[in-house]
Amino acid sequence: MKSYGTRRSRWSDPYRIKRKRTSVLSAKNLLGLGLGLGILALGVTVFSHLNSTTFRPFKSGNILPIREGLTSVFGQWNDADNWFIFSIPSGFQGQVIFGNNWTKSDKVIALTFDDGPWGSQTEEILNILEQNNIKATFFWIGQALQMYPETAKKVVAAGHAIGNHTINHRYHRMTSTEAAQEVDGTAKMIYDITGMKTMLFRPPGGVLNNGVADYAKKQGYGIVMWSQIAPDSNPQPPAEVIAETVLNDATPGGIVLLHDGGGDHRTTVAALPKIIEGLRQQGYEFVTVPQLLELQGQE
Repeated sequence: MKSYGTRRSRWSDPYRIKRKRTSVLSAKNLLGLGLGLGILALGVTVFSHLNSTTFRPFKSGNILPIREGLTSVFGQWNDADNWFIFSIPSGFQGQVIFGNNWTKSDKVIALTFDDGPWGSQTEEILNILEQNNIKATFFWIGQALQMYPETAKKVVAAGHAIGNHTINHRYHRMTSTEAAQEVDGTAKMIYDITGMKTMLFRPPGGVLNNGVADYAKKQGYGIVMWSQIAPDSNPQPPAEVIAETVLNDATPGGIVLLHDGGGDHRTTVAALPKIIEGLRQQGYEFVTVPQLLELQGQE
């Protein structure tokens, strides 16, 4: 049997032994309690942040959970949080949307930007929109996403809606396999870079008969066209001409096509403040395409 004689000779007072042991145990208890409270506080803070508008800026009545029948490629991904999707009412899924069938009294209009993200050019547009408290809709090309992923993240972080605009922006006739690669490939890039999904699709050049729009419709996308187009593609007119064209053609419920990517669009950037100011003077409020369709779909 192991002898404790030497140890007992050092701690002969039984009360001293008891006090010593109690002191050690109390320190451990206090340390454990402190760690536990720290972990609990950290957990509460993280949970609060994950449910705040900073980390979940798209949770609103206008952004609906994923619906049955949405593009099949989404079924291959982890649906840990279905709030992170730019959804549209079921009546617009698989339909072509021009924005000129407005039946409401609300004087609203949606600004859309194609062919980005495009680095500092897109970021200048983001700054103008932020200064004016406006949310817009950006239709992205896969090639541009590969070049400017950080810009794409800034667009999403700012709370703007996003849409699919294919990988390569091609107009030619496509096989079903090619169309699937263009649409699903871009959708996956958007998801991988931003964590977002979208039910919005805009065919390059507005071409509806080359196979890519038909494929997107079958996957449940809303095919978002436009009711007016700004003359901001090559050759580009002065900013004043771009702004004047948009202001003259504006209609309630309209979808305005502008460009932030695919080339030099400094005149579009310069025209944007004039467009915003002029439309507001006409009494317009600005909405995203999902918000526009949500309003249109309400009885």
